[in-house]
Amino acid sequence: MSGMTDDVIEGKVSETQFRRAVVWLAGSRLSGTLLAQLLLVPSALLITLVAKAI
Repeated sequence: MSGMTDDVIEGKVSETQFRRAVVWLAGSRLSGTLLAQLLLVPSALLITLVAKAI
């Protein structure tokens, strides 16, 4: 992102492209966090089942 910021300042990349990249970056981080939260509880339950079986 810092490289792209420099490119915007130098005029190599448009502000529209930069804003789109920022939105995609924020969206991907949010979706990754939500996916991790969805997998956390089932994974913890699986670990407890395996631990009880041992």
